[in-house]
Amino acid sequence: MKAGKVSTLALLVGSFLVSATLRAAPCTASGTVLCLSAQRFSVDVHWRDFAGNTGTGRAVSLTPDTGYFWFFSDTNVELVVKVLDARSFNGRFWVFFGALSNVEYSLNVTDTETGSTKTYENPSGRFASVGDTAAFTGSAAGGISTHETVEADGTPTPPGSLAAIQRFLEAAETKSASRGSAGNAAFTPCPGTPRILSLSNCRFQLQVEWTDPQGRRGSGQAVQLTNDTGYFWFFSDNNVELIVKVLDARAFNGHFWVFYGALSNVQYSILLVDSVAGSYKTYVNPSGTFASVGDTSALRGGSSVAPVLDTTHAGSANLDEKGGSVTTTGADGTVFTLEVPPEALVRPETVTLTPVSRMDRFPFSGGLVAGVEIEPNGVDLLVPAILTIRPTSSPPVNRMLPYAYRRGGEDFILYLRDLDTSSLRLPLVTLAGYGVGQGDPSEAASQADKLSSGPLAGYLQRYAREVFLRVLGQISEAELHDRLIGIYREALAEVVARLLRPAEDSGLVTADVRDVMCPLDGDEFQKQVERKALQEFFGLERQKQLAPGLFGYEDGDQTAAHEYAKAILRKCMEGAFDRCVSRNDPHEVLLMLDIMRELQRLGEEDPLLTTFMEGSFAERCLRFELDFESTLKSVQAITTAGRTLTTTIRQKYRAPHVPLRFSYARSGNVNQAVWKGACSLLPQAAEIELPADVAGAGCTVRINPGSSRFNAFAAWIGIVPNPTQSAMKLLYDPGSPTVNATLTCEDATVPFPVFSFDAYYETFHANEHLSPGYLASDWEPLPYGEFFARKSYERSTTLGQETRTEETWFFLKHTPDAPMPDCP
Repeated sequence: MKAGKVSTLALLVGSFLVSATLRAAPCTASGTVLCLSAQRFSVDVHWRDFAGNTGTGRAVSLTPDTGYFWFFSDTNVELVVKVLDARSFNGRFWVFFGALSNVEYSLNVTDTETGSTKTYENPSGRFASVGDTAAFTGSAAGGISTHETVEADGTPTPPGSLAAIQRFLEAAETKSASRGSAGNAAFTPCPGTPRILSLSNCRFQLQVEWTDPQGRRGSGQAVQLTNDTGYFWFFSDNNVELIVKVLDARAFNGHFWVFYGALSNVQYSILLVDSVAGSYKTYVNPSGTFASVGDTSALRGGSSVAPVLDTTHAGSANLDEKGGSVTTTGADGTVFTLEVPPEALVRPETVTLTPVSRMDRFPFSGGLVAGVEIEPNGVDLLVPAILTIRPTSSPPVNRMLPYAYRRGGEDFILYLRDLDTSSLRLPLVTLAGYGVGQGDPSEAASQADKLSSGPLAGYLQRYAREVFLRVLGQISEAELHDRLIGIYREALAEVVARLLRPAEDSGLVTADVRDVMCPLDGDEFQKQVERKALQEFFGLERQKQLAPGLFGYEDGDQTAAHEYAKAILRKCMEGAFDRCVSRNDPHEVLLMLDIMRELQRLGEEDPLLTTFMEGSFAERCLRFELDFESTLKSVQAITTAGRTLTTTIRQKYRAPHVPLRFSYARSGNVNQAVWKGACSLLPQAAEIELPADVAGAGCTVRINPGSSRFNAFAAWIGIVPNPTQSAMKLLYDPGSPTVNATLTCEDATVPFPVFSFDAYYETFHANEHLSPGYLASDWEPLPYGEFFARKSYERSTTLGQETRTEETWFFLKHTPDAPMPDCP
């Protein structure tokens, strides 16, 4: 029998919880033994690595049914096991395990009530995950014990990976021994959401989408176990379904490794994203399969350096869409100046330049000449900025090698410079680390041949090599132009091909725009994947601006590719607008903004797709209404007609449909957009409560509240990716209705003094007064339904013999594609 052969009952694994409560059993948990399924089953494991070293797995409990073993290091989970009481389904106990290791091991499971044992043997070099739905009988009658050994089915490891894995295991074991660890290593959990598992120093984010046999879908819920390992549960938080680890194995084969083992055979998809380099990879598990995968070439590691920053010489400036410059001088006198042109920044940023005092693991033989890190790291610019570096002494032009790297020194690449050699000027479209080292042309060639981790960084590095050859005079301007076109075309075909869907060969000229579909119209997982593909295309277009002679270059393939890309983006814009309306989700406009910018770059002429003009897709998505309601009450003694009366006066006004429409939008930046609007302020209640003796004497009071106009002079509505955040401010005038009242006793009618709504409102909001009205800040986001945010005031104050009370509410409603309300 092969343990990997799965009964159809295994499909039920995701739909039940452990239900039976067993009597106490003699299983005793220890550092090497797990006690599972109400302590009835004892589980241990013995391993042998590729070099013949042996050992016993160290046990860590996760839930009453599940635990894991580590072999070489307590930070490196190797095997996850769960034993489920499924007697109500098929009269059996089930054993599932998922392996993150391909060394030889024997997993021993013992039913302590019957003495029956089952051993699962994993041969060396195999990654196995098993769902054994007939593992143990559910009855202890007769006291007959059985002993069975089976070989686990799984995925063989390519021979070339075995040596690298063995070196990794030995290094992990040595490191663990030097720490003297004995279990569950301490680590700092990565920030994130329940649906995202962050691993390997929080660099990698994983998401899982599952589909069960009944067609129900959902997202895996993430739990981090160690710095490198975590798991997902699908149906219940005590039922582990998928265990994943991401290992930094660049020292062993230049890659990050991804291992995962399944304790579930439902269909699922895994999306792995490198938050530093921007690369990603997907894994898909078909329904009915228990997968165990060891991918030792999952993502390229690229080159890395270790910069040491000189924070005492950092310089900052607050920049917005108007652009500007930042300058700082390092300790050695090197001057760094970043010039940001208008319309480059998507939103206002505090831009900081921090010099690098030294660079460990620097690859160029002549050493570091100058370096600087620009923050916020990773921010993309719409048009290139220029970084000028003026060292106190510069190496010769033929030994000056510019470089760039991502956060923390990752993905170090050769970088291009301005062809004018009179100064060292680096064009850039991403805020990151930049500088210059000293080396010879052979080192430039060697660095240009190194694989980068980012999907586009390798092409940019090749750009840089060709620019360096032009600076040296080894190629002509025309040759440089032709070579850059060739590199661009390769990137277009190799990186963006999955988005543009070429038919064959370069194939882009064969794309038929009539049948194009937006890749974001699939399921949620596919949308995530295709969004990454869109980002790669956007990144390539930004990068294109850095290469001399490429911006504006067209040939048959590129023209067809751009037309096809425009067609895709038009469809995606329509889809995002439809989702904005159908789901009442203004955050769809964040994708729309990216699409707008790329359509502008690609020469799209339809302003309804590329602007915030009235009637455009973005403007129709971002329509809002304000519901304002304020109740003011005064309790005081009032003298009228020769009598002093203790009265309660209450006024309530509401403007329920104040439309907020775009007034202007700078740079197509929604976070700088300003809305405004106005509508009727109407009375909801106006009443005066007289003392009982006065009312009983036949006196009546009549109040005329009047009406007015609520004006929203300006609203700043920040649309951010996280719907639990809302950057909202409102400059408004609540209105000034004319209020009057009369008191009638017998045949005499006299005016009755009543407070002015706007005057009393002023007493509560004096500290918010900002000509021409009041500024309401610090709104509470409401990430559900049609309501986007709210602001409220509930307070009272005493002035002499009078008590005043206010209850005011603002509700901001998202009303996409709604017509202008009727505001008489």
